Amino acid sequence: MVYKNPEILITKLKADGWKHIPRKRTDIAIFQNEIGDKFFQVTIPLDRNLGDFEEALEIALQEIESFEKEKENKK
Repeated sequence: MVYKNPEILITKLKADGWKHIPRKRTDIAIFQNEIGDKFFQVTIPLDRNLGDFEEALEIALQEIESFEKEKENKK
């Protein structure tokens, strides 16, 4: 995945059926999805000034990849 832009990534998640979980914090966005009994949650950093912005985005991308692999396995 080449979604290093949080806004583009969020657009893709919404289009793919991920549920946005509203939060008071405005520097992150939380999305959740399920496949059968498996639960997936990603935290998308929105503020590029966060000290762990790159790391947090990479963790989110890894979880999305896990979701996509699980979805393929269920077909």
